[in-house]
Amino acid sequence: MFVKHTEAILDEVEILEEIDLMEEEVEMEDIVEEPVLDIDSCNSKNTLALNSSCVSPNYMVQQSDINEKMRAILVDWLIEVHYKFELMDETLFLMVNIIDIFLARQTVEQKKLQLVGITAMLLACKYDEVSVPVVDDLFLISGKAYTRKEVLAMEKLIVNTLQFNMSVRIELRNYRRRKGDLVQLNQWVLLVIAYKD
Repeated sequence: MFVKHTEAILDEVEILEEIDLMEEEVEMEDIVEEPVLDIDSCNSKNTLALNSSCVSPNYMVQQSDINEKMRAILVDWLIEVHYKFELMDETLFLMVNIIDIFLARQTVEQKKLQLVGITAMLLACKYDEVSVPVVDDLFLISGKAYTRKEVLAMEKLIVNTLQFNMSVRIELRNYRRRKGDLVQLNQWVLLVIAYKD
């Protein structure tokens, strides 16, 4: 009795699936493809609307006094400083992005490279952090190689060079702020999401 009942139910399910497939085929035939409207076409020449945070992979070629290895050493040191100050991951990514865009647009002397790094950290902290390290802390961490006045002058130069456009893709911020349960995700997954570009 149970077998016959189960077979009858399976037959009904198969019939219903066939009816659904026929309805889908009818619906698909009724669909008329419309051209896709490019909603960003009016912004094609607006530099503020475009994502200008991408730099050429070989932008360091234009630098005469510094090279890729020096930049890598700077970023490694800044990562250590970043963890010492217990800053958010977003701050680190923004800081490196600011450095890359600035170096792509401005020639920097070797003796000023660390100054660019700590100033980029200051700007990224102002953008992302609730509690920002004081300028005095940043030039102390650099071994007092620069004065407060030099840090503030470099901050002005970086902001003007970037034309106050320090925004980057913020997938990690959106994931953390929208989904409280994503905080429990593996830290590696969150880092990959943030730095996928």
